Amino acid sequence: MNQPQGRSLKQKNRFESAREKATEAFNNDSLELSDRVTAMQYRAMATILETVDNPEDALPACRVCIDQLHSLPGVQKSFNVELKKGFLFRLSEDERGQIISTVCHVKRVMYNVLRMVARRGELLMLPRLDTGEGKIDPLRDERIAETLRKQGMEHCFVPWSFGQEGDLEHQSLTEPSGIAATEDGQFIIGDYGVLKIFDNSGKFKNFVCPKTDKELYVLDLATDASSNTYVLFRLKVPGDLDEWKVRVFRNNITGLQQSFAVKKGSVDWARLAVCDSKVLVLRRSEQYVVDVYEPTGQFVRSFGQGILKYEGDITATNTGLVMVLDIRHNCVHRFTIGGEHQ
Repeated sequence: MNQPQGRSLKQKNRFESAREKATEAFNNDSLELSDRVTAMQYRAMATILETVDNPEDALPACRVCIDQLHSLPGVQKSFNVELKKGFLFRLSEDERGQIISTVCHVKRVMYNVLRMVARRGELLMLPRLDTGEGKIDPLRDERIAETLRKQGMEHCFVPWSFGQEGDLEHQSLTEPSGIAATEDGQFIIGDYGVLKIFDNSGKFKNFVCPKTDKELYVLDLATDASSNTYVLFRLKVPGDLDEWKVRVFRNNITGLQQSFAVKKGSVDWARLAVCDSKVLVLRRSEQYVVDVYEPTGQFVRSFGQGILKYEGDITATNTGLVMVLDIRHNCVHRFTIGGEHQ
């Protein structure tokens, strides 16, 4: 019994020695960037193998490895140039690809450890890389996926997704019809007649079934800067008298603030946006049109008649511009909040 334990201790000592030597190599500024990145790869692997009996013990050290990798100017430059597809960089495209794939490999190894020992939400919270023009997650950035494929490292790519898992009722999505994000990074999704809330890591938090004596269906939803959520519902009424209503929920769906009826379209489809304290409903009747309402429900105006032909979605900016997607002509129409077509 003592012999296997002795071998295990000897192996741990070897991994510890390997980690220390890899750390020393990474900290050597005179080495080439590729050598330092490779040294960090060995350091991360040795760290994980050193703590194989308790993988969670490796997580803090692995995060340090990734943070230090991200801090290397050459690594930041490699990703920056790759994203821009630039050429004014001393590394060749192949060398740059190797740097990028090695960084992604280190992160993917850590991701695999997290899958074994961490809660699911932590999987989406790996350290991000600052390219100098914004932060990215290399494992989930589609622009990096092509580079990884060229290097034969496509297995490092991890698509970012949520809503397809859940053991309890309402935790997974079944018939989603709209999504919006709050100021604190939460996601609210309309799923048939239910509002489902996920945190910024994709973890399910809660669901809300609006109280009503009628069957309802979420057509779309939007949020504003005050974390109010605007939901466009279709309420089923006996016969052919369905109602469309907007309900405004405050403080991330914790309470109903306002409810008002809006004009119906000719199909069970509509899109919603919020802009400059106005509620915008894109609907189809004889033609496509955008109706504008005050948050209290007072109708203000309609616009887009004769211009909008076959629309797919609507969004708006904080500066009062409204964009409507035309899926027949593959273009975007831009309007002011007053309805002027620009």
